[in-house]
Amino acid sequence: MGYLSSLEIRTRGAVVLLLVTLFMCGCSQGASRLQQQSLSPGEAAAKAIETYDENGDGILNPDELTGSPSLLAALGKIDTDGDGQMTESEIAARLNQWVDSRIALFTVPCQVYLDGQPLSEATVRFEPEPFLGNSFQVVEGMTTRKGGIKFQALPGMPAGGLPPGLYRIRVTKMVDGKQIIPSLYNEQTILGQEIANDAEGMERTLEFRLSKNN
Repeated sequence: MGYLSSLEIRTRGAVVLLLVTLFMCGCSQGASRLQQQSLSPGEAAAKAIETYDENGDGILNPDELTGSPSLLAALGKIDTDGDGQMTESEIAARLNQWVDSRIALFTVPCQVYLDGQPLSEATVRFEPEPFLGNSFQVVEGMTTRKGGIKFQALPGMPAGGLPPGLYRIRVTKMVDGKQIIPSLYNEQTILGQEIANDAEGMERTLEFRLSKNN
């Protein structure tokens, strides 16, 4: 009888948990199942175009991409013809790569700085693009004394981390009842990140350098 088990592999600075099918006799009951989020690449890509294509030409140009920090951060991987824009087929092809990788979770080392200093006791929210579908959930973490992010564990996941996705990132910290992080990084955030095996920045610790002067 077959069941799904997790296999942990360290790659390019991140730990990934893969979906691996193991066949064992009589051992499937009670097995932990680690699964990717449900994703329809074609539908998600069409929704992305619908959401951000302001001029209706079926292409996301550089100005339109500023509406999605996560897509903008992934431009180098999605824009395969190098024209600085994204088509529906390019987005769908990239999302299919996530599915084909069978990776369910990344434990990604992240570091947050404010004016060059590690930012402690801040809340960091990774919000998946709505066009990805309802199975993608917000992942939240708190920064440590040294500015690293300790992520919560999502339901069905064995550890805190980030599933593959396109995320808009919001950083907040309240001091004496006042928000000390500029709105550029929360309400009107410019922070975005693709989480994927070969995404930009994933070969090292992801660093988010904030400034009060912005």
